[in-house]
Amino acid sequence: MKIAVRSHEPTNSIDGYGGLEQRLGVMWGYFLEKEGHDVHYYHENVGCDESFDLAIDCPSEPTRSCTGDRPRIRAKQHIHSSYGIGPATHPEITCSPCYKNGNYILGVPHRQPYTIGLGLMAQGKTKAQILFLPLPYPDELMPQGLEKGFNRTEIWWGNKGNFDPVIGPDHHAYEPFMVNGVETLKALIKLNQKVDFKITFLLTNRTKQAAARWPDLGINELISQLKNVEQRETMPWTQLVQAIGKCKLNTHPGGLTSSIHETIFTHGVPVTPRENAHMFLRSPGVDLIRERQGVTADEIYDTYERLWFDEKFYTQVYEVYQESFEDHRSANVKKYWNRALEILELK
Repeated sequence: MKIAVRSHEPTNSIDGYGGLEQRLGVMWGYFLEKEGHDVHYYHENVGCDESFDLAIDCPSEPTRSCTGDRPRIRAKQHIHSSYGIGPATHPEITCSPCYKNGNYILGVPHRQPYTIGLGLMAQGKTKAQILFLPLPYPDELMPQGLEKGFNRTEIWWGNKGNFDPVIGPDHHAYEPFMVNGVETLKALIKLNQKVDFKITFLLTNRTKQAAARWPDLGINELISQLKNVEQRETMPWTQLVQAIGKCKLNTHPGGLTSSIHETIFTHGVPVTPRENAHMFLRSPGVDLIRERQGVTADEIYDTYERLWFDEKFYTQVYEVYQESFEDHRSANVKKYWNRALEILELK
């Protein structure tokens, strides 16, 4: 099958420096090439005059290739691979020809938004066809021989949210991210007084731009109180999964944990607020930290301490996350992909 895949990574390399939004396109391409499909990558500013059986867009922007402000991709069907259900009712989508013609398919990789999407379809609130479509993570590129998660002594801090007040037009709306970042550091300092660990901060350019606010909030001073700190600005994906594979916890109570999927695949535990945890979990029994606004250092510390020292609790959280990601293993990705092709009448 001839398939056009939108790639944000100029080299079309799975080992790019971007986050999952930038990398997902090339991951789909990697998977589809192994399945024997004829994959063509297209980019934001590169037109494509060919016709395709199927086009796949990825999360960071709605399917603009079918709305007219990006080069059009002529395809029989169009899939938008997204984290959540928002694009199903997004004005930028609902005014597009592919949506109006019933050719807009939203592939959702997590159970909670997928269930919500089915409800929207049943209520006639969207013309999008909602499919469950796991993320095509390549199992064979994951690190092997990993140490048991509970026995590890490293913590990962990704680059989203916590220290970034400038990701929207209303900066005040994002102040809780900054506050939660400060409270998280206080909790980590308290934990570091009880146990030794290494913590790695991966900071992108966007987060570095926000660093001008750090002195006012005492963030640099707080980081200096941690005993063993590494700060990285960029990291190729294969290095990133190797590093995360050494981490016991991936911390990010200001929002979704960065690299949450890699953490689960490499058998660590992401510590994310319960409002976001349910996006990933089938079991409702794991509430780690309450909603992202107004969480205190003591609340965060209580969760960290329990996960660090209580192996039974750590294992419970670990197993729930592992169960939720069975769908994302290569064999199951293939199963759901084939199901999607049947629904699209392309098989």
